[in-house]
Amino acid sequence: MSKGFLPPEELYKYLADNIDDDSKAVLATMKHTRIETAYMNRKFVVYEMAGRQPLKLGTISVLDFMCNDGDGCSTQLEWLENHGDIITVGYEPAQLWDFPIFVHLPVHQMVRWSAREDNVDDCSLSFPMVIRTQSRYHLRERGVVYLEPYRTYQKEFFSKESA
Repeated sequence: MSKGFLPPEELYKYLADNIDDDSKAVLATMKHTRIETAYMNRKFVVYEMAGRQPLKLGTISVLDFMCNDGDGCSTQLEWLENHGDIITVGYEPAQLWDFPIFVHLPVHQMVRWSAREDNVDDCSLSFPMVIRTQSRYHLRERGVVYLEPYRTYQKEFFSKESA
């Protein structure tokens, strides 16, 4: 007799429990989870705090969004400083290269097709992406590596008002 589908939280727990032991140990240190909107060509900055200034470690770009009945949804991320270094991220927590950061897509997706107010013909597909780090980015703890949207990073650290 069929019992139905697992709730999203239980499915995520199952997926996270089945990653390799080394990744699982790093994932266990992640204390902050947030959702960011992702879309093709959106850039994210990987950085850590060096004193009061950020030390940029890399730029990550969202390449695409794929979805099918067999594998579900996934996206590809590229480390721009290492051109061609691409990882595919689906529902299972995936470590961003050697950075202590994990990303995955939520098992309950809400994909949106939207257009810009100033150019209705310029449509874009957007989707949620879960980011897991050791601390909230606004705390700026030393020794913690953060992942933040490029514009947020620029505004936070390099805006004229903060100078």
